[in-house]
Amino acid sequence: MRLLLEGEKTEALRLAMLNKRRAVALDEIHRKEAQLDRLDYLRHKIQENYK
Repeated sequence: MRLLLEGEKTEALRLAMLNKRRAVALDEIHRKEAQLDRLDYLRHKIQENYK
């Protein structure tokens, strides 16, 4: 919030901070997608055994 109040001179820093947070969020999404893929694979294998 302090950076926002300081005005235009901090725009580059604020943008860099937002870009870093975005990259971290995307990494987390990709990890969660990989977890879901593994869970779906295991569910599929278990369901095959019950047929």
